[in-house]
Amino acid sequence: MNAQMKLFSFFSEIIKILNQNLIQTWTFSTINNPPQFILEQLQNNIQEFSEKIRKYGDDLYNSLNVDASEWEQYNILDLRAISASFSQYLRTSKINDQLRKKILTLLNTINEYLQNKQDGKVISIAISPIHVHYQSWIVDYDDFEQGKEIGHGTSAKVYKGTYKKTHEDVAIKKFQFPNLNSAHFQSYQREVAVLATAQHPTLLKLIGTTDKPPFCIITEWMSGGSLFHAIHRPGYYDMTQRTIAAIDIA
Repeated sequence: MNAQMKLFSFFSEIIKILNQNLIQTWTFSTINNPPQFILEQLQNNIQEFSEKIRKYGDDLYNSLNVDASEWEQYNILDLRAISASFSQYLRTSKINDQLRKKILTLLNTINEYLQNKQDGKVISIAISPIHVHYQSWIVDYDDFEQGKEIGHGTSAKVYKGTYKKTHEDVAIKKFQFPNLNSAHFQSYQREVAVLATAQHPTLLKLIGTTDKPPFCIITEWMSGGSLFHAIHRPGYYDMTQRTIAAIDIA
């Protein structure tokens, strides 16, 4: 019963911190607290909890490592996204002078914090937009040769390219933004995570992704074109073949 109460107390504190920083309410908490406030709250709670469970074994205690580099990495990435969001808000919104002053003060504090981390030689992985679980997929853009454009959308253009190391054909999806603001950041992370996780014979194989401009996602080259273009090409598939394809996809 005592252990259950400790667990309940710990998770109650974590939930309280998270509730203060939901997408609907995070701005108030962020404006009124220093950049490292949430990080320190989480670390303090987890440190306190880990000390309480230490008697149950070192393996369990060590699994809650508050000094792990990932904590700082995530905090720096979050602060960069917060800085981009507030900077955009100042450019596009009409706000009163008092709020503008508070936001500018926050931005200056965040920039100083990030600069200190860079001066302190925080590892470069900390400012990578790629989640730590997928950083094995990071590649150098210079290792690829960009060819002709084969398609484009609202946020990216797709090119046929060549992987110089293996001479294999690849598809290079080059995003049309020089920096990652909040929305682009989340979209880019999500797409990389999906492609890195969803390894399947019927899906395009992920070759790699860049973590600095130009931001690109590189996959294997599909020489026959996409299913979308095949289905919409007159006379390419008859109704029976389209039905079979639809059933297979479903």
